[in-house]
Amino acid sequence: MAQVQTYWQIGRHIVGFEQGGQARAAYGKQLLPQLAQTLTNEFGKGFDASNLRYMRLFYQAFPNCDALRHELSWTHYRLLLRVDTPKARLWYMQETAEQNWSTRVLRRQIAIKADPQTATVYPAALADHYPIQDNRRSRSS
Repeated sequence: MAQVQTYWQIGRHIVGFEQGGQARAAYGKQLLPQLAQTLTNEFGKGFDASNLRYMRLFYQAFPNCDALRHELSWTHYRLLLRVDTPKARLWYMQETAEQNWSTRVLRRQIAIKADPQTATVYPAALADHYPIQDNRRSRSS
């Protein structure tokens, strides 16, 4: 959970301080690569521009740090960022915590579109029988 909270704080910093609360920085695509270089020099691996984009999106998708679930890993949250609506994202987050879904099961449930409206969840044992469809969208800084 410490990693998740740290990444949330970095996302908060990017949005709040580096971007002045805006969805994107006014000075273009240089923000994340420059910040990535600074953080990598100071702390080591794990702070490339791509990961910083996820941290920013993470903060924007989950603006209340107290609402984060300690049962979920950073990989769980990265998968949850693929879910389009906040309501569905919350449903997947709750199901993952309550059902103790691994990241593999969560990925499958999202791929086969387990239905948050009807609470239809496909058994984890069946997850291997469904192909994963990569529904990630290209996200720019």
